[in-house]
Amino acid sequence: MWDTLILIATTGIVSVVWSTFWTWLAEGRQRAAQATYIAMRAAIALEDYAIRCWQLVYSGPEHMKQHGSPLASGVPDLESMPESSDWVNVDPELANEALSFSNSVTIVQMMADHAKHLENNPFDAETYAKERGRAAWAIAAKLRTKYKLSERAYQAKLLAELLT
Repeated sequence: MWDTLILIATTGIVSVVWSTFWTWLAEGRQRAAQATYIAMRAAIALEDYAIRCWQLVYSGPEHMKQHGSPLASGVPDLESMPESSDWVNVDPELANEALSFSNSVTIVQMMADHAKHLENNPFDAETYAKERGRAAWAIAAKLRTKYKLSERAYQAKLLAELLT
């Protein structure tokens, strides 16, 4: 009789441990997949931002020649970043860097507006756009590396003026 009770108890314990292990494993994989997806969305949004900054840097001098005024009226807005609540499974250091980036964009937008309106200097927007575009591309590259996403070497080659 005791042998039967020990067998039942042992079977129950093994079953609980086994079930817990597989649940933990499945949830870990799900968290990793979600982190990779958020990193991919953020990398794409940051690269898009860098490309929009590049457009100002690349076309700015020619626009100045043709129209006598700078192309950039301000530093571009950062768009389409994942919500901050979605970043829970992403590496905290990278999440901090990516989520804080919007604050630096806001700061340089204020600085460019100040230069344009109070110092009569409309050219700072291009300078700030170039600097923020480089930073956005660098953060996107870190996210792509950490989460083993494909690199954007061809795009980086096209953006050489911004990235150098």
